[in-house]
Amino acid sequence: MLRRKLKKALKGLSKSHSGLYLKAGPKQADKPARVEVEVDATGSGHAEVSADPAERSLWGNLRPGQAKGYKLAADFRTAGSAVWGRAREALLRLESATLLHANPDVFIVDNFISDEEADGLVEYYERRLDEQDRQPQWCFSDHYELPTKFAHLGPTKNQDSNDCITDQAAGREIATTHPCNPQKQNHCPPAKQGRPFNRTISRSVMTMTGESELADTVWRRVDGPAGLHRGHAYHTQLLDYLPDEDYREHTDCSGMENDRAVTVLVYLNTMAEGTGGGTRFPRLEGRDGDGGLLVQAVKGRALFWGGLLPDGRCDKRTTHEGMVVHPVPVGDASKDAEPQRTPQKFVLQRWYHATIMPTPSIGDDIFLCDLGDNCRHYMYSPALRAASALTEKGRRAKEKGNLAKAEKLFVKAVKKHKYHAYAAAWLGELQMKRQQDKGRALENYRNALVSCPYFGDTNFLAGQLLVELADYEMKRQQQSGGAAAAGGADGEAKQLLAEALGCFERLLEVNNNDADGWYYVGECQRRLRNKQAALFAYNEAIKRNPQDTDSRQWVARLGGGGS
Repeated sequence: MLRRKLKKALKGLSKSHSGLYLKAGPKQADKPARVEVEVDATGSGHAEVSADPAERSLWGNLRPGQAKGYKLAADFRTAGSAVWGRAREALLRLESATLLHANPDVFIVDNFISDEEADGLVEYYERRLDEQDRQPQWCFSDHYELPTKFAHLGPTKNQDSNDCITDQAAGREIATTHPCNPQKQNHCPPAKQGRPFNRTISRSVMTMTGESELADTVWRRVDGPAGLHRGHAYHTQLLDYLPDEDYREHTDCSGMENDRAVTVLVYLNTMAEGTGGGTRFPRLEGRDGDGGLLVQAVKGRALFWGGLLPDGRCDKRTTHEGMVVHPVPVGDASKDAEPQRTPQKFVLQRWYHATIMPTPSIGDDIFLCDLGDNCRHYMYSPALRAASALTEKGRRAKEKGNLAKAEKLFVKAVKKHKYHAYAAAWLGELQMKRQQDKGRALENYRNALVSCPYFGDTNFLAGQLLVELADYEMKRQQQSGGAAAAGGADGEAKQLLAEALGCFERLLEVNNNDADGWYYVGECQRRLRNKQAALFAYNEAIKRNPQDTDSRQWVARLGGGGS
C-alpha cells in the first residue's frame, strides 16, 4: 500500500494549493464520550480514560470535559449541537458556572481568568495595534449595493464573493453611511432610531495559536473544564470598542456548512456604571423581565452560549449585540478643562465550529461590512502576513518543480512565523524527501500541528516519522539489553509511539474510513504491547480494505482470527 512506505508516500509532491494536506473525507459527528472528568470548584479537571484497550485504539487521546457513558440527549444529535451539548454538560458540572438562561442556554463563569491575565492580554492587543503597518481594502457582503458614484473604483470580488475596493475614503464613507439593500438579502437589519446608518467600525486582532502564550493558556482552560476542543476552534480574536462604538444585532451562526456552534467571550475589563458595553440578547428574557438578557462586562468573566438548533440550523434566538460604549465625564462637568474619562471595552473571543477544521484558515487584513450590518477591521500580525506571502511564492515554485527554490522560500517563511501551518508542513515534506533532515522535518510537522492539529495528512506523515524514530530507539534499546528486548517499547520509544498514536487518531477523527490510519493505530498499539487494541485496529483496517495483507498477517500472528 503506497502510504505504508515512507519513501513512496513522499515520492510525489502535491501540486495544488491545498497540497497533500487537505485530505478530503466524510465529516464525522462527535461520538459519545468514553472518559470521566472530575471538575472541582476552581475549574480544574482531570480525565480518566476507559481501561478498555479496544476503545483506546481510537479514543486514547480523549477530549476533556465529557462524562463517562454520556449519551447525547435527543436534542443534541447533530454534529453542531453535539459540540454545545458536550460543553453544556461540562458547564453544568462546573461549580463556578451560572446558567443565566435555558433553551437556548447562556452561561457565565466569573473569575475565569485572573486580573493579571486580563491585563496582559490587553497589553498584547495594544502592542499588536502598534505593529499594524498598512490600510487594507474595504469589502462589503452582497447585501450592500455600492453607490454608483463609486463605480469608477472598479470593485473586485474577493475569495468570499464580497465586493472590495482599495480607496480608503470611499470605503469608510460607504461603511458608515450607506444602507444595505433589503431586496438582495432576506436579512437587512432595521435602522436604529436616531442613527439610521451611522455604523461604527470596531477592531479585531486575529491571533493564531503560538503567537500569544497567554491567549493559548486561556484556551487550554476553555478546552478543559468547559468541555470544548481546539480542533473545532477558529482563531482567537482580541477586540476593543471605543466611545460611541457598538456591534449591532447579529447571530454568530450564519447557515454555512461548518457553522459556528459555540461562542466563548471573555471580558478583559469592567465597564463602569453608565458606560454601557455589555452584551445583550434581545430575544431572551432576562431576570429583570422585559428588555432582553443583558450580561454586564466584568473583568475576567467568561460568557458561553450555543448558537445552533437541534437540527443544526442557526438559532435566531441567540441574536445578540455588543452595546454601545458611552463616554462619561469625570468629576464636575461644569468646570473648565475638566478631564474626560475615555471608556474602552476589551474582549477576548473564540468560535467553536460544528465539526473539526482539518485545514488552517489564514486570512489577510481587511475592513469587512457583513450581513449583520456591522463593520470591523480584521488584523493579522505582520509576521504572519510576511510568512503567507513567502509561502505562496514557495507554493508556486513547488508547482513548477523547482523544489530547491521552494524549500528556501518555506525556510524564510517559518523564520518569520514558525507556526504557519502551510509553510511548516510543506517544508517538512521537502526535508523528508531528502531523508537526511528527519529531525528538522519532525519539528516542522509539529509546528504545523500546533496551529492546526487536524491538518490532513500532516498527521499521517508526522505519525509515520515518529514510528520510524521509535523503531530506531527500540533497536538501540535491544542492543543495550533494555526493556525493548522483551518485544515492547519503553522510555523515549514509548513517548514517540504515544505521540504517533495521537497523530493517527486525529487523522481518523477527520476520516474514520482511512484504512491506512487504522493500520498505523494497530502498529503503534502493537509496539506498545496493547494486543487487544492492536487487533481491534487491524480488523478495522481490514473492514475498510479487505485487500490489506499487512493487517491480515498481524491479526493471524496475534491470534485474533480476522474479519
